[in-house]
Amino acid sequence: FYTADTYGGLVIVDFSQPQDPTYVSHIYTSGFAKGVTLKGDTAYVSQWDEGVALIDISNPHSLQILTEYSTPGLAHHCVVSGGYVYVADGIAGLSILQNGVLIGQYDTEGSTRDVKVLGNWAVLADGSGGLVVLDITDRTAPQYAGSYRTPGVAREIFLDGEDIYVADQYGLGVYRFTGMGVEPGQGQYLPAQINLSAYPNPFNSRLAIRAQLPFNVPAEISVYNISGQKLEQLYSGKAPLDQSVVLWNASRYSSGVYFLELKAGDFGTVQKVILQK
Repeated sequence: FYTADTYGGLVIVDFSQPQDPTYVSHIYTSGFAKGVTLKGDTAYVSQWDEGVALIDISNPHSLQILTEYSTPGLAHHCVVSGGYVYVADGIAGLSILQNGVLIGQYDTEGSTRDVKVLGNWAVLADGSGGLVVLDITDRTAPQYAGSYRTPGVAREIFLDGEDIYVADQYGLGVYRFTGMGVEPGQGQYLPAQINLSAYPNPFNSRLAIRAQLPFNVPAEISVYNISGQKLEQLYSGKAPLDQSVVLWNASRYSSGVYFLELKAGDFGTVQKVILQK
């Protein structure tokens, strides 16, 4: 498992035993590691104001930086396709590199957080600018093809056939590019007013939990340990819960980190709490 660890650079963790992951190695990058893409034995690490670092991962226990590519913006993520590196370059929009040289750029309205490439289309999560599609037939001069102003801040994208899934701050939106713009599909948006809070946090043995979910659907609040094991179901009933306080007596549990999960219809949220005795 390869992760961009901000201050820690590129980190490799062995998850062959999911219940007991082990550290393998890491290498510090010049800038803040924000995203990582693998291509063969090379990891392309987007490192914020330091562009993109190419790291040799052929030996996971001995990582080596091969070279670094500068970008005009703040590199959040990149993809590699057909000899080109496409960089979600923050306030600079989309930057396209070939052999480490900037050959094309499109300055979007927002701040580009993620990019995916499908043939001659580049699909961007553009922050407050929403979902943007560019025609990259000519890599030196990308052209606007369509967009959709998503309800929140577009952060990440996943492509599945014709469907574009957008992680949009408060929820998931599904869209489809028609060639004449972008149309919304069956999106599920997490209402801004949903909230799960607990106090005091950290706590000694008793925890007060307040859930705010002002629509009438079946709801559950459960407790999980750090291994993902469900310990207790604290509430099961109908929302709204905005006036309800649920109490958890954790006196029989040991000190440590626990997770509260609120499920309500198609929505859910998680809150971390710390038990200190």
